[in-house]
Amino acid sequence: MLSNPLMLSIRDACRSSALGRTTIYKLIGLHKIRAVKVGSKTLVDAQSLQDFLAGLPPAQIRSPEKTPNSRRAEIALTQR
Repeated sequence: MLSNPLMLSIRDACRSSALGRTTIYKLIGLHKIRAVKVGSKTLVDAQSLQDFLAGLPPAQIRSPEKTPNSRRAEIALTQR
């Protein structure tokens, strides 16, 4: 078995990307990732999935607002 497969089953595409089955099919339908049919089996092009994920913007996560409990959370995080 190849360590870097060229094609992925839908299940393996979900596992390797942490995306759900419905999302994978939506991305295929929107032509964001490439897939082929072999009989009744759908195979996702691994490189197109990797390229799609690499092209996503970085997450914009805001710092939590300062509240009386946020100081307690800061202390807990620094003690780890």
